[in-house]
Amino acid sequence: MIDGLGFGMALQFKPDGKGGYLYRRDQIGAAIPATTAERDGYVRWMGWMVVLGFFLYFGGMIGLAWLADRFVTSDSDAVGVAGAVVMATITMGGLYLFLRWASHAPARAFAGRPEVEPGKSRKQVFGRRIGRMSYGKLFLVVAALAGALVFRTDFSVEQVALAIGLPAVVGLGFAIMKWRIEAD
Repeated sequence: MIDGLGFGMALQFKPDGKGGYLYRRDQIGAAIPATTAERDGYVRWMGWMVVLGFFLYFGGMIGLAWLADRFVTSDSDAVGVAGAVVMATITMGGLYLFLRWASHAPARAFAGRPEVEPGKSRKQVFGRRIGRMSYGKLFLVVAALAGALVFRTDFSVEQVALAIGLPAVVGLGFAIMKWRIEAD
């Protein structure tokens, strides 16, 4: 199970055809040779970093909630919602930075090794997959997902807003990613 949580690390290692692996930072960096044992060790290590990251995330949420309870004296619901958004943003940002740092551990460890292939562009790596998706298809998927969530009868008014907003934000993220890849 821990190895499964390290799937993001496993994506950075591709078989080299000789019984080893080639490591590419974020799948696009220059190819650096690695052994099977190194690859398996980093995948397992990343799985443990994901577990640790989520404990840190929830610990951060609890700590920030305690700080907000202790120092924010307003009884306003708007202040409470704003505080929750700020806490979630801080902790999610911290989790992202922690996992990004962890996922680049092989790049730091392999820094002195010779490169066997140059780096690739995002378009080379992700272009084929994302090229099949038009902006129209992306919009339809986001609209269908938001529609399916909005028309659930067990949602409150706040949850309906989230059901519309979350797919829109995710869709915007994919649209920006597609635009950046096509711009390369």
